[in-house]
Amino acid sequence: MASAFIHTVRLVSKDGGDYCVRCPHCRNIIGIEGDDMSEVRGEQYQHGSCGGWLEVSHDARFVKELPSAALKGASPSEGDA
Repeated sequence: MASAFIHTVRLVSKDGGDYCVRCPHCRNIIGIEGDDMSEVRGEQYQHGSCGGWLEVSHDARFVKELPSAALKGASPSEGDA
């Protein structure tokens, strides 16, 4: 079960035509709604599977590929989105 804390994510990628981020609670990649980065930045999303909340940082950046969930020392709100 996810904590009630709303984690900030700073990395956004695309899977096909859909934006995606790594859930900071369960570390799974999830799709988020929005047509461009300006629409997803600053928005909050809830992961349907684990129930965790996240907010896409206002200065989130787009990356071709999200880093692995197994990065050592990576905080859920840093590095890994």
